[in-house]
Amino acid sequence: MVQAVKHAVKKAAKQAYRYRAAHIVEDVRLIFLIATMRSGSTLLMHILGDSKSIEAVGENYIAYEKPSDFAKLVAKVAYLKRLVSMRKKYYADKILHNRLDAQLSLFDSRDVRRILLLRRPKPVIRSLQARKEKFPHTKTVADSVNYYISRLRRIRQHLQHCDSSNATFVTYKELTEHPTSSLERLSSFLRLNEPLREEYRTHWYTGLASIGDPNDRIKAGRIQKSSGDSHPEIDIPNLDRCRELFEQVLETCRSLCPDKR
Repeated sequence: MVQAVKHAVKKAAKQAYRYRAAHIVEDVRLIFLIATMRSGSTLLMHILGDSKSIEAVGENYIAYEKPSDFAKLVAKVAYLKRLVSMRKKYYADKILHNRLDAQLSLFDSRDVRRILLLRRPKPVIRSLQARKEKFPHTKTVADSVNYYISRLRRIRQHLQHCDSSNATFVTYKELTEHPTSSLERLSSFLRLNEPLREEYRTHWYTGLASIGDPNDRIKAGRIQKSSGDSHPEIDIPNLDRCRELFEQVLETCRSLCPDKR
């Protein structure tokens, strides 16, 4: 009986947030963090979500196929955070899988800001393999390489729909080694009244694998300088191809931000 009541209350709450989201979605802006897994996306989402102007939780696993899917994001984030007021300047999601951003033209249909987060292939692939039990679709090194290549190709496709007014980029190295300048630039791009900070609050979902990075480092509450790639050495096939693709995408990103050349 108690469980049935809890289920009914949860269902009613979700319905209420969906109703409210449908009525305000046209009045909010959206941020999409476009990246690969193991690139610092959970860290950056925590930083974004700590802004008074941005509501963000983590990865929401919404497949964006039609305009009404944007309201799903607003509703889900508002429900997870139990928001009383839903009228924020931005709502944010991160997209790490091609199946979730298949309709690229959809992101051109309204006021969307894209932040492209890049990390070099070797540490990404080694990190995926170190946690392969958590990522069933990248169990083998070849799977991880294929994922990395396909994801960077999709990021390159995103760039064909971008200009400096609606997209910017940051690398994992910049974010962790030069956080002040990186966050100042992101704050300017998003036109935030208060700058993004290196410190952030932790939440009930911090370290939850279903939403983001389960590593204890995310619980530190601040950006920590990378200590280097500590994962065991592995033989990575097509590593040169991965590096070449990374450099191509990075160069295209730099064309969006000439001041970063």
